[in-house]
Amino acid sequence: KEFDIMFDNFSAATSYSGPAVIRLLRASCGQETHQELFSAPSSKQCFLFDNLAKLGFQENLLLNHDGKFDDFLGLLKEDGDLQAPLMSQAGLEQYQSAFDGSPIYRDKEVLTRWLGNRENAQDSSVVALYNTISLHDGNRIIRASGKVGLVSYKLRLKNLLDDLYDFFQTLKASKRNVVVMLVPEHGAGMRGDKMQIAGMREIPSSTIVHTPVGMKIFGENITRTGDTVHINAESSYLAVSALVSRILAQDIYSQKTFDPKVLTQGLPKTKMVAQNSGTTVMEYNNKPYVSLDGSTWSEYPTK
Repeated sequence: KEFDIMFDNFSAATSYSGPAVIRLLRASCGQETHQELFSAPSSKQCFLFDNLAKLGFQENLLLNHDGKFDDFLGLLKEDGDLQAPLMSQAGLEQYQSAFDGSPIYRDKEVLTRWLGNRENAQDSSVVALYNTISLHDGNRIIRASGKVGLVSYKLRLKNLLDDLYDFFQTLKASKRNVVVMLVPEHGAGMRGDKMQIAGMREIPSSTIVHTPVGMKIFGENITRTGDTVHINAESSYLAVSALVSRILAQDIYSQKTFDPKVLTQGLPKTKMVAQNSGTTVMEYNNKPYVSLDGSTWSEYPTK
């Protein structure tokens, strides 16, 4: 209900964090194959944050983890072309332990610190990437020992959503002009299916890559025309890039009003094709099919 625009049929195109964030950072060129993500793109214009930097936006990077596992920070820099240094985490209280024992910090504390830094900064325009792993499998809440599985997930989910809601209220109170795009990495596969046990994500099934993506526009002197717009068309990262571009092109803050229907009219569509290394899932005639070798296909069991 808080969002102005919701993508109800969005494909994250992968079931792992690293490829997901690269796909977001390279959104301006649409969907590349999994292998292409780890080499130079066809054009420098593929990089969403670099495009915004050329328009005068200062890049910010904030995480609620250290970014060391699987060289996540290196991935952002090398394959996503995000050159911003990681915002300091000094003094933050550890909230969870990741599966490898590394600290995870509370989302609201990280986001509130970033906003406080913005209040004191001289940069007129900023584009920030925040990556949270509060819902990752294997996390343990420090002060909720013994709670694992679905019980732990529900508690961590409640805390995350509460933190995001509270941050939205803080943004409203700040009266700053801020656009928030919420793009989940992937689902957790908590239920499992006939192909994969619960928690397994080797195959990027349609239920795992189907993620709720939303956009919210904040500002003291801007109002929305009409209700929240729900986009039912098949969409992915290219639509996110196009939406960001339209917000800038229409200069909504100078107009003091915006119409979500106008902003979303004719956004690019992307068929559901999801890939990990060695596996591909795609929909054909409204049915999901999986290939484990790149050449033979079988219907993915949904029941």
